[in-house]
Amino acid sequence: MRQRGFQWSSFLAEDAIFWLYEINNDGTTLYRKANFGTTVGTLAGGDGDSQDDLGFFDVKDWITYSWDSDGIGNRGQKVGYVGYAFLESPGNPFDGIDNDNDSKSSSPRFVASDFNAVIYDASDQVVLISDTVDAKGLRIYKRSLHTVKSTTDTVYSLGVRFIIEPGVTQFREGNATPTIINGQQVWIPDPSANDAIDNDLDGLVDENEATHYQTRVNPPEPQTPVPASSYKDFITGAGVNDPLIDERRDNDIDEDEDWDILFDDLGEDGLGPEDRGYPGPDLGEGDGIPTQGEPNFGKTDPDESDQIGLTGFNFFELQSAPDLSVDASLWIE
Repeated sequence: MRQRGFQWSSFLAEDAIFWLYEINNDGTTLYRKANFGTTVGTLAGGDGDSQDDLGFFDVKDWITYSWDSDGIGNRGQKVGYVGYAFLESPGNPFDGIDNDNDSKSSSPRFVASDFNAVIYDASDQVVLISDTVDAKGLRIYKRSLHTVKSTTDTVYSLGVRFIIEPGVTQFREGNATPTIINGQQVWIPDPSANDAIDNDLDGLVDENEATHYQTRVNPPEPQTPVPASSYKDFITGAGVNDPLIDERRDNDIDEDEDWDILFDDLGEDGLGPEDRGYPGPDLGEGDGIPTQGEPNFGKTDPDESDQIGLTGFNFFELQSAPDLSVDASLWIE
């Protein structure tokens, strides 16, 4: 992991610091699931006055913030807010879900009943997923339809075995339970929402009632509701061709269509005649099609990543803080 910090003296940015983390898997093990997050001691009211601090999580804007409940700090000073936001997060081009909620089409959106248990009967169709690579060498999740047999049916999806007893076996994924914490309702997802498995055989991986539905449609005050997340219905085909679901930056598609032939056709070095240090025309420059390295396309365009964003938040007092030296106390399976 590489880490860099950025801070500027401009009055518009002097109260903010930006951190850039670059995380690569240099090993030989393929990880389908990874957790990442930060632990922060905000001390909004100052050292010695943190017992009345509060925190909040805004799922729409991917930001958490903390403040002192009475607005008075440890020395009687007026206290402001401190916030932490994801400006860019890793993307997930595999799960079939619009994680960054940027779809502009009429793709289906989650409803509460999508997280109920389902029972498959004989002749129903389920979706099976294989982890493979396409013709260009990109890793993809390939979906295929399977018709349930009239007898006990054994199928495999992402290498996991599922046994279907027609009309009997229940399958469920990502359902959440409402819980009251510090006087506020919080939705706690079932572990199946974060196990990198398609537990209900609908082709979607880790659909999460808390993240993809409840915190959007029924957010706590003062947030305003936003539409539930869109997804691909691999049974009916609805949303399967939506370019802004499972978008990725390592292909040759301008999913958000913001590459401009008049301004961005600069070649793989991203430099044009008006740029300082322009070395002259290079590969892809002026050819009329997007090239990796050009502005607003692929690796230079964060919007072409189906960013996961901020999906969880835990606010705790110092007395109940986890032991940061024990990994198991930080990551909950």
